[in-house]
This record gives sequence, C-alpha cells and structure tokens, in this order.
Amino acid sequence: MAVRKEESQEVPISSLIDVVFLLIMFFVVTSNIEKEAFDVQIDLVKAQNMKPAVKVPPKRITINVQKDPGDPELGLFFVESAMVTPEQMRTELIGFRKAVGSDGVVMIRADKELLFRHESEVIEAIKASGLANIRIQAELEARD
Repeated sequence: MAVRKEESQEVPISSLIDVVFLLIMFFVVTSNIEKEAFDVQIDLVKAQNMKPAVKVPPKRITINVQKDPGDPELGLFFVESAMVTPEQMRTELIGFRKAVGSDGVVMIRADKELLFRHESEVIEAIKASGLANIRIQAELEARD
C-alpha cells in the first residue's frame, strides 16, 4: 500500500492582502469625496420644531456661504468646497442642471449672520440656472 504524504493546505495570504488594501483605498477615497462639501466651518442657523432630514438627496449640489476673515460683513461663496464668485456660482449651477436635470437639489449652508445678507445673490444664481428645489441646512436645537 502506498503511503500518502500529508500536504499542508494554506490560503495564499499575499493575494488577500492586496484585495483588502484595494478595498480600504476605495472606501477612503469615496468617503472623502462625500465629506468635501461640508468641510467649510460654518456656524449654521438654528432651527426649532423641525424634523431632521432622513435622506440626503442623491442629485445635489452644496453652496456654502462663509464669513470673509478680512471683512466679516462680506461673504465668501463655495460650491462643493471650491471658492467662487457669484458669476462662477451661476455657471456651476447651470452646469449642474444640465448634468442632472431640473430635479437636482441645491443645498445652502450659510453662516447664521450672513444668510439673509447674501441670500439674494444665491437665489438669483439658482433662479438663473433654472433649478427650483432648494434646501437650507440648519442645526437642530435640542428640545427640552
């Protein structure tokens, strides 16, 4: 009778390490893209008696209005974390509408002291683009 040699069965670890590394890189890159539009530090308007948003709209563009450090009365505009002028904002919104259609959502994140000072510039740019679905992001106040 022939005696069988016992062979050790091993899982090739090197290929598994490559796959895990690629998955980690994929999730790191995609998570940063989602967070980019909200990186600007803004003191949001406080909201009372509102329900928190459950879903974030998939077809959206974010406009941030931040205080200018040099002159607090002036506002700086950011579209998806890129600083723009009101004219560039209008162009970005028109391009967004062409890309996703008229059902795209414009999310406005404005500093609480600047929201109504620069609202007309943002609304005019949105109006010129033909978009109609606007959301203003606010911070929910804790209920007592």
